[in-house]
Amino acid sequence: AEYMGDDTPLEAGLGFLCKLKGGQDFIGREAIERQKQLGVRKLLACFTVEEFVAFHGGEVIYREGQPVGFIRRAEFAPILGCTLAWGYVSSPDGVSVTRSWLKETRDYQLERAGQRHLATMYLRSPFDRNNDRVNGIYTN
Repeated sequence: AEYMGDDTPLEAGLGFLCKLKGGQDFIGREAIERQKQLGVRKLLACFTVEEFVAFHGGEVIYREGQPVGFIRRAEFAPILGCTLAWGYVSSPDGVSVTRSWLKETRDYQLERAGQRHLATMYLRSPFDRNNDRVNGIYTN
């Protein structure tokens, strides 16, 4: 699974579910507020690889030739005709990771059995980038 016990909503791109703007208290609120202020150390990203590659999870994600994370889950997406992989990306320097930092480059690779595969990084699902299907719109 792409979400585990040591992942936070902010790292998984689910911070909007935390309702930080309201005064409602919840378990972990202080930790989320602190993380929002200090920045996150990793962010969940989706990757596509044009050919079928049997990733199983745990494979290395490379950004500009440097290892920056591991795949959490992957599958072949017949409707897209490519392999999808989800994983968390962190900075090799250990500094906070931002969406803009992830988008600064298109040089991503995923390694499987010693072979690197060119990958395209997405911060949203490449299947439903505008959340149309989530909102009941099925025109595309």
